[in-house]
Amino acid sequence: MRTRLGAIAVLATFLLPVPGVLAQTVGDRAGTTTSHSSALGPGDVLVPGQSLLSSDGSYRLAFLPDGDLVLYRNFAPYWGAEEVWSAGTGGSGGDRLVMQHNGDLVMYQALRFGRGPVWHSGTAGFKGAELALPEEGGATIRLNDAELLWSAGLRAPDVGLGGRKHLVYDRRGAKMMLWLVEADGTVADSYPVSGRFRSPPAGQYEIFSKSPTARGIGCCSMEHMVRFAWSSKGNRIGFHSIPLYDNGLPMQTVGQLGQALSGGCVRQRNDKAEALYAWAPIGMPVVVLG
Repeated sequence: MRTRLGAIAVLATFLLPVPGVLAQTVGDRAGTTTSHSSALGPGDVLVPGQSLLSSDGSYRLAFLPDGDLVLYRNFAPYWGAEEVWSAGTGGSGGDRLVMQHNGDLVMYQALRFGRGPVWHSGTAGFKGAELALPEEGGATIRLNDAELLWSAGLRAPDVGLGGRKHLVYDRRGAKMMLWLVEADGTVADSYPVSGRFRSPPAGQYEIFSKSPTARGIGCCSMEHMVRFAWSSKGNRIGFHSIPLYDNGLPMQTVGQLGQALSGGCVRQRNDKAEALYAWAPIGMPVVVLG
């Protein structure tokens, strides 16, 4: 498991005490969190025996009675599941998992006076961040559903580019997805995008040009263009923001991202397009799946 703060990835560890995290008494709000919730918002609490469940039921983040926090894949209560990540806090006495208002996810144990921290995600400083189990898998902490601050069990498709920073554009699932992968395999970000099936064909490409603004063929404008392929008609294909018609209206909604709605380019939420533009240099490999 890795914790990402900006562009820096550091290993999260079993920490007690945690610098900058003060022992405190946590109010009992566990009753507001059900075992079928897929997110833990600021101020929300889990207690041992409670869990979060992804909306499609494929991932469960469980706070076990022994104090461990465990992420399971393909969870099935009667025949088991695959354990994909653990905080390693079993036997620690952890009895509260709090999504703090400062953005840090902290597990506390009862002390003689108040409570003390057992483990934390290291994401303090991002006020309002939320823990969620997204449909694409794993557990993530994001601020305003934007920058990925922390993740567990989030795996990009293996495309054989270990040791190289790269992009994976995956059209095979229920939603089209883009994965930003660091050279060490850490997922820098992942999110739904809108592209087109079979254009470009599946294969490996390379970013060959970038421009802060671009113009569609006679109809629209977009920002943060990152080009990596050519269409069969000789048009350049790239990643960019959701295009705007000349009257200022968007060609699609953010909620429609993940669907095949583009003529060939790959549409992203505007803030994601801006972040990708800064993150991906010319020459970076891009692998298209599906």
